[in-house]
Order: sequence, then structure tokens, then C-alpha cells
Amino acid sequence: MYPEDAKKSKVTGTVTVRYDIQADGTVTNVSVVQSEPPEVFDEEALRYVRSWVFRPAKKDGIFVSTENVESEITFKLADQMEDPPDY
Repeated sequence: MYPEDAKKSKVTGTVTVRYDIQADGTVTNVSVVQSEPPEVFDEEALRYVRSWVFRPAKKDGIFVSTENVESEITFKLADQMEDPPDY
């Protein structure tokens, strides 16, 4: 959910998170690497990433965990989104 204060102020931002993907596809050890503006979207980004479930990697036919994966989460309000290109 978009933080209410950020929504009222129409603030956008990004949060880079680091996490591990377990052999069952769940996400653990989620942490913020960087955020802009600092701390505004951190809690929401952490909550969002913790809800993810992946198809885990396989090694020799066995599911394995993957450590230190990073993703960037972008926060924009609907009226700030770019229109898709016309093809």
C-alpha cells in the first residue's frame, strides 16, 4: 500500500532490496540496500518483497536456495505513470 503521507504529497521513489530465495521458493532475509527518498517507502517495500514466492533454482535436479538477490521497487501514483507506447 502506498504510504498515506507520500500519497498526499505525491512523492515517488525507489527502494533497492536484498533477499534470499529458499529452496521452497519463499523469500527470507529481506533488507533495504538503498532508498530514495530515504525511509519513505522502506517498510512497504519490505512487506511487498516478503510476500513474493519464486520457482527456485535447481542444481542437479534438486531445488536450491539463492542468496543476495537484489531488486528495485519503484513507487509511483497512477497519475504519474507513463502511457504505454502505441504500436
